[in-house]
Amino acid sequence: MPETTGVPTVTTTTAPRVNRLEMMQELPRGSMGTVHKARSTQSERVVALRQFAAPQWMDDVDDLLRRIMAEAQAANTLQHPNIVPLLTCGYKDFTVFMTSEFIDAPSAREFMSSTRCLSVSEVVSVAKQLGSALDYAHSKGVVHHCLTPNNLKLLPDGTLKVLDFGLFKHRHLLSQTAAKKLENEPYLSPEEIRTKPIDRSANLFTAATILYELLTTRNPFAGKHLGEVDRNITDVAPYPLNLAHPRVPEAISRVVLKGLAKNPAERFQTGDEMAKALEGAMQGMPMRAGAMAARAPSSQSLPASDVGEHTIKISRPAFVTAGTTTPPTPAKVKPGTTQTKAPSAVAKPQPTAAKGVPWKLVAAGIGGMLLIAIAAVALLRRSPGASKEGTPAVQGVPVDQSGPAPAPPLEVRELAPKPGKPQGRSNKGTEADATPLPITPATAGLTVTSSPAGALVEIEGHPGQALRTPATVSGLPAGNYKVTLSLAGYASETRSVSLAGGTRAVTDVKLTPTKGTLSVGGNPAGAKIMIDGRDSGRLTPADFTLDPAVHQIVIRKEGYLDSETSIKLAAGQIVSFAPSLRVAGRTDNIKTVGGLSKMFGGGGSSGMARLEIRTLPKGVQIVINGTPFNKSTPVDIQLEPGNYDITLQKEGFKPVHKSVAVTLGDKLRIDETMAPQQ
Repeated sequence: MPETTGVPTVTTTTAPRVNRLEMMQELPRGSMGTVHKARSTQSERVVALRQFAAPQWMDDVDDLLRRIMAEAQAANTLQHPNIVPLLTCGYKDFTVFMTSEFIDAPSAREFMSSTRCLSVSEVVSVAKQLGSALDYAHSKGVVHHCLTPNNLKLLPDGTLKVLDFGLFKHRHLLSQTAAKKLENEPYLSPEEIRTKPIDRSANLFTAATILYELLTTRNPFAGKHLGEVDRNITDVAPYPLNLAHPRVPEAISRVVLKGLAKNPAERFQTGDEMAKALEGAMQGMPMRAGAMAARAPSSQSLPASDVGEHTIKISRPAFVTAGTTTPPTPAKVKPGTTQTKAPSAVAKPQPTAAKGVPWKLVAAGIGGMLLIAIAAVALLRRSPGASKEGTPAVQGVPVDQSGPAPAPPLEVRELAPKPGKPQGRSNKGTEADATPLPITPATAGLTVTSSPAGALVEIEGHPGQALRTPATVSGLPAGNYKVTLSLAGYASETRSVSLAGGTRAVTDVKLTPTKGTLSVGGNPAGAKIMIDGRDSGRLTPADFTLDPAVHQIVIRKEGYLDSETSIKLAAGQIVSFAPSLRVAGRTDNIKTVGGLSKMFGGGGSSGMARLEIRTLPKGVQIVINGTPFNKSTPVDIQLEPGNYDITLQKEGFKPVHKSVAVTLGDKLRIDETMAPQQ
């Protein structure tokens, strides 16, 4: 294979070197290959050197290498203050080398704990820089294939640096362990789970996931195994941030949740759009609170229903006849009725009376004057005797007949008077008795969470759409409820919850597992998975939820030897099985050695090895790499170097399995005594 320039040949000195680069320190492993801190022996520049191998067994390995180089070449053109530049990329044989600027700073992962977390304003700053970097790369036709918190570095001055632009992601290039895969899985988008190509929207979804974790110190899609994580990403609505962490404002929560919409069309379309929405939420929260306070009417101008079951009585001007004006005369008030006297429409303000009066009383007086004016207009349109019986809005008060016409108090009510009772209260009260209007029963809210998330929630007496944890239900009448949670692989749990009106209760349930999780991987990927002798219908890598028991697992792929194991799985346990399959030796050119060639010491062929098989009893059938051989024991055969699984079987005897690794020129012997079947 031609060698691509950009990474020179490997030399050996006192320290390990890759041409002109001296490797100084191996950095924590990621999901692809190894990464070293290295120094150029010529410029003394410190860089990050990544090495990974392309699988030689792939038929289209050359195409894969070309795609790796094309992605790196596109990323090499990126020049942005928040993007770490890719310096060089090349390959020698099947090993790919990439160098980029070395950033000595903590990753975003280190700021996702309760002991060391960024403030909300700092997270918004990170969002702005990350959105700018992604938008710039997308405008150049480059997407990030491996965006995780580990690829985001934060400098001491707050500058964000995005690593690994240009690192092409392919399932056959990944070298991550099961634990590392479980760590990175929550940062995939729903489209990636469904094996769709990574695009701009997928990058923005992952960015919103990282912001969620920076704000709340918890990942919205975390799970105990890959299947649970994938289900959370594709099907489960994230828990609101303001409920996940009390420091997050609700406005910020709404913005991030929009970025985590399952439908790409419902998300932000650019990183700048999301960053501006976060900035607006940060700036808008205090402004909205102030505006609400400024717009809120005083208690004196609120309707009676807003300040309780109050009846507000305001003195009304004297009745006016055509062409005459009658000065106001103090009215006699019924015993037990409290009256608030308002200034007459023609009375002049008295400075001495206003002295020392609180501003709230002044506001109350102004509000009273407005009500007087409205009432006066209404009264002028009606005859004094036209009031209908039973209307409590206007109530006459008897006055002294010897004087001018009195000013009976105008009683403004929101509530109807109780029938058969006087309209005044005892002298101890300041408000008129009234029959309250029907009051809507107080409602409550309920938030249900579970560990793990994604459990189905059923609330007794509240049927409706299916809810999965974390879930919040509002508008529940106060009372007692039974809440049942169920999840595949876990025992159902029921909790009794008492809800008081006007409150919100939180119920967190830890589910008890009844099944275990088996994570099957291996190299190469795409192998068939057999469980307990049955084809699972899935290929590696895959996760399974199984009953607690001992399970027989077989990994099978054409051109490779089967890998088989027994796994004892307990409830709640996560077990991984990820073997490296051995390339199977050829069976189409195996020949028998014997006859005259054996007698005279011949029969060997160059490039071949020799295997003698002897059994007791004789006549045992031989199966080599799943293919029956046309001779039975005893027999001598020649075969190419490689890996061979040999099965010896005969009716009435237990089969015998042997694995043989043959190298050039080997002369091996299998000698077995078959055991009778019981």
